[in-house]
Parts: sequence; C-alpha cells; structure tokens
Amino acid sequence: MNRGLTEGVQLSVVIVTFNSEQYIENCILSLEHLVLKNGVKVVVVDNASSDRTLEIVGRHSWVSLVPLKENLGFGTANNIGCRHISADYYFLLNADAFLNPDVDMFRVINFMQSEKDVAVCGLKMVYPDGATQTSSYTFSSAGKWLVQVLPGFYRFMRLVSALGLGKVLAKVSKKYSSYRRNHQLIPPNYDTVKVDWVCGAAMLVSGEYIEEFGLFDENIFLYGEDEDVCLMAKARGRRIIEVNSPPIVHVHGWNSSNRFSPVVAALKFDSLEYFIKKHYSGTFGGSVMKFLLPIYVFGFGRNLAEFLREKYF
Repeated sequence: MNRGLTEGVQLSVVIVTFNSEQYIENCILSLEHLVLKNGVKVVVVDNASSDRTLEIVGRHSWVSLVPLKENLGFGTANNIGCRHISADYYFLLNADAFLNPDVDMFRVINFMQSEKDVAVCGLKMVYPDGATQTSSYTFSSAGKWLVQVLPGFYRFMRLVSALGLGKVLAKVSKKYSSYRRNHQLIPPNYDTVKVDWVCGAAMLVSGEYIEEFGLFDENIFLYGEDEDVCLMAKARGRRIIEVNSPPIVHVHGWNSSNRFSPVVAALKFDSLEYFIKKHYSGTFGGSVMKFLLPIYVFGFGRNLAEFLREKYF
C-alpha cells in the first residue's frame, strides 16, 4: 500500500503528448490514486496534437493542460511543464506509460532526500506483455554504437541470456552487465544502483537540481535528451540512480518494433548529430560515432540508402 509522500514535499507529474489519444486516458487514470491520496499535481503539455488528445485530457478536471501552438519537441515541452508547476520533485512520465499503483513514491523520494547528490532517478519498466524493458544504460561510446549496429545484435544478447552465460559475460563487460540487470525479473525491493543514465519515459528529477541548472537541452528535439541530462548532471558532480521498483508499463520502449517513420528518423538523426558534437567533438570516438550515426538511426537497407542519397548527393 502506498504510504503517502514525505510530509511537506510536493511531487508533480509532467506528461508530454503528441497525438496520444490511444494511450493518454490510461496514463492519466494510472495517476489518479496519487492525486486523490497525496495531492500530487499533474500537468500535460501537448505538442499541437491533431487527434482527440486535448479532448480526452480535458475530461479530467484535476489535470492542468498546457496546449502548445506548435510541436516544440519532447525536451522543450517537459521544460515548459516543469516551469508551469512548482514542486520539490518532478516525475516525467511518457504518455504511453502507466504508473503501477504498487509503486511507493514515498520510498523513492525519501531516498533522494537523504542522498542530496542524487539528481535523477529512473524506475523499472516492462512492456504490456510483462517482458522486461531496458530502463537504464551505459553512456554512448564508439564501441557501444559499433556493436549495436551489427545485424542480429539483440538476438545474440537474448541468446546469451537464454543459455545462462550472462554471469560470465557480465564479468568482462560493463555494458552487458547493465543489459543483464535490466532483463532480470527481480522482486521489487527498492534497492538502488548507480547507473550512467536512465530512460526519460519514467524519470524522477530533483526540483532543486532543475532550479539551479535547468533540465533538457532545447537544441535536442527528440532522442538523446535523457542521456544528455544525465551526462550534464554527472559533470556537475551529481549521481544518477535506478530503483528496483514495481515496474511501470511502457508501450513503446527503446528498440521496440515500431513502424519506420522517415520524419521521426530524420529528427532522431539531427538530435543525435548535435548530441555527438556537444559531448564528443574533437575525439576519435566522436568521429567514429558520427560515421556510424546514419546506420545507427536508419539501419542497413533501403532506408539508409535513401537517406544518404538525399543528404549527400
């Protein structure tokens, strides 16, 4: 049972929507217990949806709605949401993610209060069928990207896990150790682990940190903004943690099999190109990542060929 939030501490939930009519109702309803029992405030920032998202959000009088006239991107919209409502902690939740009613936000916030150098905390996530979903990561690097673009990489990772070879590989690879931790079904005991960065789909951020340093880099429209936040927090001497909480259901996790969208892919390319320039410019690793970027975004095949032809020829 949720014990309630720490006395005197205000939590606000920020949700960014864009044509989210398929999911936003369930997302909002998953927060109702927090609103009714704990006085948590919820704000939805809509990136100029053209579907029924605004109508659906408007049915819930306890949700503050901020409709934007144009799509400003995920990070900018979250920044607007955080400025709209004052809070000690902000819980950023994707519109296609649903909070598990068993998540005890009191325990998570209580830990963050006691550990003043923690700026960002990620919560565990699963797909709707209960399959584990990656919720924390190691920082990007040339080696990591090189391995990830290899055909069959994720099938290989699942095979390693199925054969029980995970413990062996985890001893020699920090990156696999992270993958293995994310894909183990562990009873939620609220243990915490220090990680490089966490997924922005279910991210708890200190209001004190946001007030001092801000949150998302608004030059990043879509993709890379959550890793960027964590890189910046680490550079400022803050810690990033993941808590082993009851998992949040997130429909479209990273590497999920969504239909390819040329528009989204182009936005992802531009955002990651800026991300590489910001954090890895002038390094050998940055040069390799820039070379790999088209493959990282478009994969091998026709989509990559069409992108390269349009961009460079």
